[in-house]
Amino acid sequence: MNILRIVGVAFFAFCVSIRASSGQETAFWYQGQLNESGKPANGLYDLQCSLYDSLTNGNLIAGPVIVASNSVANGLVQAAIDFGQVFKGTNLWLAIGVRTNSVNGTFTDLTPRQALLPVPYAEFATASAGLTGDLSASQLTGLIPTTSISGLYPSLVTFSNFEDSFAGDFFGNGAGVTNLNATQVSSGTLADQRLSSNVPLLNGIQSFTGSNYFSGANIFTNRANGFVGSFYGNGLVGWIPVSETSTQAMPDAGYMLLSSSLTTLTLPATNQLYLGDVVRVAGEGTGGWLVQQQANESIFGHFLTAGNDSWLPSSAASMGWDAIACSSDGTRWVAGASGGGGISTSTDGGVTWSVSGNFPSQSSPTCAASSASGNTLTAVVYGQGILYSTNSGGTWYSGAAPSPANW
Repeated sequence: MNILRIVGVAFFAFCVSIRASSGQETAFWYQGQLNESGKPANGLYDLQCSLYDSLTNGNLIAGPVIVASNSVANGLVQAAIDFGQVFKGTNLWLAIGVRTNSVNGTFTDLTPRQALLPVPYAEFATASAGLTGDLSASQLTGLIPTTSISGLYPSLVTFSNFEDSFAGDFFGNGAGVTNLNATQVSSGTLADQRLSSNVPLLNGIQSFTGSNYFSGANIFTNRANGFVGSFYGNGLVGWIPVSETSTQAMPDAGYMLLSSSLTTLTLPATNQLYLGDVVRVAGEGTGGWLVQQQANESIFGHFLTAGNDSWLPSSAASMGWDAIACSSDGTRWVAGASGGGGISTSTDGGVTWSVSGNFPSQSSPTCAASSASGNTLTAVVYGQGILYSTNSGGTWYSGAAPSPANW
């Protein structure tokens, strides 16, 4: 066949209108001038088109694509060429080979390759089904289908609109989350500041104003605990030790007074008391105690007086008792009787008495004394001397004092 050559290229460009029916969204339109033997060509020609990344040699990017039976009239070549989605902003060169339609042979390459410049690709596209490459977000309008928003976003994503709404599972640092519904919190630890002021804290000072029922075993280890009200069950109201010489009492409490001086215990105000409230007082100290009543309060009960109706008889024999003494707690007693009655002792507060065995018989003690514990006792026998015991009257000894003497 005769030598074919292109003598001029009029123009080529991407198709700027999308035609879904033709399926040529990535095709562009090519026009050129084809001469055969120095004259404009006419007839049917096959075109073999390829894309390279350089004017000569280089790498094949796409193709070859054959446009068969292309009609050429008066040398004008027009063809729609489709390499698919290969245009990504880099410079490409179009290589064309030509053969007559009537000859099933090799293609004759036309030189030089034609540069596909980016300027004439497209001026404006109203729609695209196969858009690739980078697209500025400012060019987007409308809603993006949810099926198109998926995957992993490794970079920082900031949502600054307070009306944003999200549904699903979220992971990561939620330190800046606000207006979070507490019913959605299923794990982790809430700061105390986020809790209601009506929620009791383990290490806080609590005030329970409602009706509370504790069904389990509760242990209160702080000796300063105070309780007001009625208590039921196994046990008594506990004792509160008081070393000072005055204290304010609470309802349903017991006070153990330890001071060696007189201690004043002031009863609760009348409006704090209910029927059945109890205040217990015991004096372990040697100073004694005084109960101070509040306004409109009186103390009622049975108290020991000098009258016979308040005294109880003991087991001691009727004789002329001249001397008596006791320990500081009132449990151990020693007494001496005239007329040869000797010495008797008691260890139960004077209820029962027994005669001391080895005290000199037919002796008549005129004086007796006891230590605070009641272990050491002393007795004086007129005209005989001073005797003592270190075991609560079980055994008596003669002292070093001169004897006999009229003590």
